[in-house]
Amino acid sequence: EYMDIDNYTFKKKLSGLRKEIRACDFMAFDMEFTGIYADLAQHIRKFDSLEDIYQKLKHSVLNFMPLQIGLSLCFWNAEAQCYVIRPYNIYVSKGFEMYQQEKTLLQNESVEFLSRNGFDFQRAFKAGIRYEKLSRFDEFQSKIVNRDTIRHRSHFYFSPESKAFLKEVRKKVSAFIHNKDAQTLELECVSESRLNYLKSIDNIREVCKMEKVSFVISQLTETRLPV
Repeated sequence: EYMDIDNYTFKKKLSGLRKEIRACDFMAFDMEFTGIYADLAQHIRKFDSLEDIYQKLKHSVLNFMPLQIGLSLCFWNAEAQCYVIRPYNIYVSKGFEMYQQEKTLLQNESVEFLSRNGFDFQRAFKAGIRYEKLSRFDEFQSKIVNRDTIRHRSHFYFSPESKAFLKEVRKKVSAFIHNKDAQTLELECVSESRLNYLKSIDNIREVCKMEKVSFVISQLTETRLPV
């Protein structure tokens, strides 16, 4: 029976999987990609040497995205005089980068083959374990540090009037949170100067709604309450 592992079960299963890998007599693995050959020149030929085959497969792998790692752990059963195999299907997915998105190829033949054999594409893309190349670890780590640093800075310039308006909104929200008897909270959607500008726009009521939603979500959710 196959054991499926994805992003939701990875942390829970990781410790047990590591123990089984250390305890097994030997193991084998394969991978499912979004394609096999990036172009016709990469097809394996009859007289290709092992080095030729390796270079062609390496070139192709760099152009396709892995979707699943198949892992088979083999344990010798002395009583039955045979090997017991414990297979794992590990869904993986390339994570979205913070500043750029890599492109990958999809080969029709490969995707069709996986589909015919019941491969769960939705699970791979939606719940696949996010990964990054080891060669890019330092770069990726640096981006995370820079992103977290930026998050602690102000994203926008606020005029004195806007700052006063924001302070008043935060004050009202804090009071609302601490008032157990309060059921609703009324907030002005925009500052007075912003409202005067919006009056020149059609459908002012709908615009005000959007201003209120975007303002409250973008500002209050990043504020530590109470203030």
